[in-house]
Amino acid sequence: MKPNILSLDRALSPEDFREVSEYAYDAEYAYGERDDDLHKPTGLICELDPENEEDDTIVGILETLIYDRYPEIKEYKLYRVYINCFAPREIANFHKDCDIDQDEVNFHFLC
Repeated sequence: MKPNILSLDRALSPEDFREVSEYAYDAEYAYGERDDDLHKPTGLICELDPENEEDDTIVGILETLIYDRYPEIKEYKLYRVYINCFAPREIANFHKDCDIDQDEVNFHFLC
């Protein structure tokens, strides 16, 4: 059943984890997202732009990991990469990444 949400927990190599963590630590964040006006945004979000050389390195690490583990995913277009940041004990609102009738796959990297 689509959409699929796949969580990859501790999937990065130590080297890639270090590079992604260093990037995330110094990245610029904006106030979080929300699906509708009924909920307050939660957390912070950093959008990655594959056209930006520094962002492209991080996107490349994540793409390689996805394609190595799920080669059938290569037929899908990567259209959004972002980092969420939440404060300790922050209660995040539920968020939909796509509509139920979309043929999309969402990957969540948990570090």
